Amino acid sequence: MTPVRLPNGKYRIQWKIRLHDGRLLSRDTTGSTKGEARARAHTKAAELLAQGGAGGNWKPSSLATEYLEKVSKPIVTDSSKLSKNSKNRYKTVLAYLDEAFKGYSIASVTRRRTIEELLKKIATEHGSESGRHAKGVASRYFFEELIKDDVIEYNPLAGARIDLGNVKKRERPEGGRALTSAEYDRVLTHLLTVDPAEGADPPKRGRYTLEDRVAVHRNCIDLTLLQMATGLRVSEARTLLWSDVIEDGNGRPACLIRAENAKTGNPRVAALVEPAVYEHLLRRKDEIGGQYVVGAPLNPDTEWDRFNAQKVLKGFYVELAKACEVPLLETHRTHVWRTTLNTLYRTDVDALLRARTLGHSLDVNAQAYSDLSDLTSLYEAARARREER
Repeated sequence: MTPVRLPNGKYRIQWKIRLHDGRLLSRDTTGSTKGEARARAHTKAAELLAQGGAGGNWKPSSLATEYLEKVSKPIVTDSSKLSKNSKNRYKTVLAYLDEAFKGYSIASVTRRRTIEELLKKIATEHGSESGRHAKGVASRYFFEELIKDDVIEYNPLAGARIDLGNVKKRERPEGGRALTSAEYDRVLTHLLTVDPAEGADPPKRGRYTLEDRVAVHRNCIDLTLLQMATGLRVSEARTLLWSDVIEDGNGRPACLIRAENAKTGNPRVAALVEPAVYEHLLRRKDEIGGQYVVGAPLNPDTEWDRFNAQKVLKGFYVELAKACEVPLLETHRTHVWRTTLNTLYRTDVDALLRARTLGHSLDVNAQAYSDLSDLTSLYEAARARREER
């Protein structure tokens, strides 16, 4: 058939091919020019004939979330062409799609009206930019792969124009709010003594067990303790390896934050100022092992997925705020620890040292992480504060 010009300027050609086993398949191919569209169609036809149209055991009735997990995500993770930042961004978007696709079959999300509504939902909840990223990722790593696997015959997002609005991602509260010394100690004591299994109910359905839920809750506790004692960002705490935890001549621990994991791109050393937290984390290491200080709940040798961590931490902080009677935790969540440490030690520790260990310049530290190199002074200030409890 003759290629048809699409509204976006590209050309689409619809064609059919009969395989050696007698099956007749319909295909839809696009290109920047008529010649490119035809060339791609010929290439695809040759591939189909060579492989006999085999594409696995996927069916239109298969769950869309299973395809995302077993096909789309590995393609992104194993790609040699994508940078680390691109992979992280795409995996976050795949997590948004996974949440939106829950309960839907492949056939359901292939309906133009359905996928359009799901993308609009993502845009509403996570911002229009995330909605546009989700559209691109779904098109390339979900629908195009389904076509390759002979599950669907066309990409419902090819040439589609969807109004995803101009909703901006909700801004997280910045610094400038800190817990009082008493509040900090109350939360610290609670987290060091609480049983991870407390309040965990057996799931009514799904693949996760009660033990899995307890493991996730334990991760929330341990990651929060790590942040409380170091001021690390969530991204830095999630990616911290045990090989990056060091001790000085007096056995006092610190964390090496590598450039690739630091938000500022500058490596630094962050003091771990609470010995009880260090002992707690060492017990975790002895009990469950793993390369990461706080790795994935079900596999401590792998990094805890950013989207999954943020999702469960949000609910965890709501409960933590209630249990410890610290309302600020519900609104500022993980961001509060950097400000709190900066405030607790501002009278005893040099401003430049506090800025360095928290990963900021002196100016940024004063503007965003205040309430209005030697780490020894910080360790000593922390020791003195513990003695006053």
